[in-house]
Amino acid sequence: MLFDFRPKVAIHCWGGLGSQLYAWALRLDLESTYPSRKFFFVTHEAGVTRRYSELSLFFPASTNVVPDYSDSLFPSDIRPVSLDLKNKIRSLITRMLYKCKFLVDGDCADPVRQLKGWSFQIRGHYSYRKISSKAISSILETLIAHEPIIKSNGAIPVALHYRLGDLQILTEKRPLDLQRIIHTLGKIPNIGQSPIHLYSDSLAVAQSLFNDAGFSYSDTSESSLISTLLELAGSSVFIGSNSKISVWSVIFKSHSNIDSISFLPIEVKHHSIANIGESLQITYY
Repeated sequence: MLFDFRPKVAIHCWGGLGSQLYAWALRLDLESTYPSRKFFFVTHEAGVTRRYSELSLFFPASTNVVPDYSDSLFPSDIRPVSLDLKNKIRSLITRMLYKCKFLVDGDCADPVRQLKGWSFQIRGHYSYRKISSKAISSILETLIAHEPIIKSNGAIPVALHYRLGDLQILTEKRPLDLQRIIHTLGKIPNIGQSPIHLYSDSLAVAQSLFNDAGFSYSDTSESSLISTLLELAGSSVFIGSNSKISVWSVIFKSHSNIDSISFLPIEVKHHSIANIGESLQITYY
């Protein structure tokens, strides 16, 4: 095509690394389906706590960061009337743009096929769609190349990921009940013979909780976020929590045909089923 007047497509994403990986996977599948279209990321810092763009590490030239985080939002009972009116108008315009496919709903059944020649934005969480094997391979290879892991003693025997972070201060969502994790650990044969490799976004809090519960653990404080994900994916036994990092760990395990056993909370089953299907190697608790 000599002159391509189709707009570049912005892939918006919110959240941490796990959420951003879904946006990355969508971009790869879009580029494979529409090789002549141009795509770029728009990562938002907004959230209960500030979110940082991990995608900027890999796509510095095609990632725009929106500094929309604020810790001083208007409470609903004192929100200015003018702001409410603006939001209503904005909402009406947004619905019209979705209807005409200028904006694409990233959480529909197949957002890749929903893209039109005039579409210029995709918004969503992207975690309900089937990701191509090619996209998973590409992401995994890029992560390993960025932060290779060499373990002289082979795979980590038992790895546990406990999502805490902003869940500790949210009212609508809470951290997974510790007793559910402890009960799940009790199902693992010989669990007391080696320390658990404990990972968390609030590591000191998690260590204190498991100390009180009588479990020993290995120090993982030097593991970066990316190396944490790769170490979880390479473990022999994995216990995850209500986190997309936990889901991606299992996606990578399944894709790499790693012989392992994984435990995931029932709350994230719909995310893992979308890409793994029913698996005898995963137990939901």
